[in-house]
Amino acid sequence: MASETYYGAKTLYTTTSNLDVDELLAVLNLGTFGNRSYDDETAAVITSSQSFLGKGVDDVIAHHRSHRADPNDKLILVADRSDWRTQGLLSLNLDFHGHVDGFRDQASDAADGLDCVGVNKEWAEVWNWAKPPLNPAEGWFAVYSTTAAAAAATGLPPSESDDTGDGVGSSAFEDALRSLNAGIQGEKASFRQVCRRASTRAGAGGGGGGGGYQDIIAGHRAMAEQGHHDPTYFILVDRADWATDGVLLVKLGGDGEREETFRQPAELGAEVLSWIYIGLITWDKAKER
Repeated sequence: MASETYYGAKTLYTTTSNLDVDELLAVLNLGTFGNRSYDDETAAVITSSQSFLGKGVDDVIAHHRSHRADPNDKLILVADRSDWRTQGLLSLNLDFHGHVDGFRDQASDAADGLDCVGVNKEWAEVWNWAKPPLNPAEGWFAVYSTTAAAAAATGLPPSESDDTGDGVGSSAFEDALRSLNAGIQGEKASFRQVCRRASTRAGAGGGGGGGGYQDIIAGHRAMAEQGHHDPTYFILVDRADWATDGVLLVKLGGDGEREETFRQPAELGAEVLSWIYIGLITWDKAKER
């Protein structure tokens, strides 16, 4: 039995045009197996819709929070893309240990999924049901570490070494990787592991086993062409004391543009990149938080 109290989503929020809301509501309320009667109002999971055309997801969240009658009313559905048949909807939990968490789900499954939360399933279990490519695949985000020499060259504090010469020791790296995949409060440790040690050696000695920062940048650009990991974003474990100092999120720039970075606690690293992937938040807004 779930330990937290939730109310299943009752309202569909829309932020996009060219949307047949009646058709979408019908699909939502027929459910995963298509056996609910949309004409039976007592059986409908989603009972109304509200348009926020021209607004963002943040506006929807702020509105819902300020107008809900009960704080346990924290699960919402947002139709933010007109092609919802292929791109799905945002399923959001407005208070997952103090954070807005979410995933993208097919319309036929979305209402049923949220209706299970707090009844017989935990949030993380339902999150795990949502599959790629609407959501990050297993191992989608590459994770690297830096060598001690690279850390010194970039002004980063010295890190512990092991017999491979890595700046971040193998044990510390594996611990950081586990924390990244476990997510907020370790809730997702038993589910889809969206982070993986980089599947290629970056430059002269990168990959998950360590390498120079610029080697990692160059190596990731080359690897992105093979489709193994996200081509734009990756995570760098550049401090041995990652539990205190956090990890570095990296966004590669386009032609002639430098990469951008900002630091996050390890438990939020993969979460933030996943939120960007599904369209819950932008890189720039994540940097501001």
